[in-house]
Amino acid sequence: MIRIARPKARSLAIVALPVVAVAITVPTVAMAVDPEPATVFKGCLFDGEISRVTTGTAPTCTGMGPLSLGTGEAVSWNQQGPVGVTGAAGAAGAAGTQGVAGVAGTVGAQGPAGKNGVAGYRMVATQTKAKARTAATYTVKCKDGRYALGGGMNGTSDLVLNGSGPTPDAKGWIVRVTNVATKNRTIQVYVTCAFAS
Repeated sequence: MIRIARPKARSLAIVALPVVAVAITVPTVAMAVDPEPATVFKGCLFDGEISRVTTGTAPTCTGMGPLSLGTGEAVSWNQQGPVGVTGAAGAAGAAGTQGVAGVAGTVGAQGPAGKNGVAGYRMVATQTKAKARTAATYTVKCKDGRYALGGGMNGTSDLVLNGSGPTPDAKGWIVRVTNVATKNRTIQVYVTCAFAS
């Protein structure tokens, strides 16, 4: 017999029994702990006792008690409940330690040889007088077969640069300058040169 402490308010408290098999009377039924959680036991609760235990169709809980005049309460146990709600996400874990450095990669193949660059860089400059109120062209040449890389002029603000560029053979530099002053001014014309292949 399984006896359940049942207060007058008829709240049900089930007492766990540390036995493997329990004998139940009225009628006498052997109930074993089912190893399969899916098995549902059904029975009738009357006057603090559970009887008419079965694993099949729920029993009829009428005609109970000494005079067979009572009606019990249908109960069941070992039944799987509904799936619970998903829990909240856990906090982010701590950052892991830095991994070890990877091994050095293999040296790549050598690239093709580059083209020859310039060599023999030189600057050549010449200085002369620019006549007052006059526009004139001034030329400076590279030496030893070098080619002009660039050029220009230096002078006072009275010297207005009207043009600047390489000579037709690319071995010198030409500037065209107008002296707007009423006096002659010193002008320096220069060219940067180098060997080129």
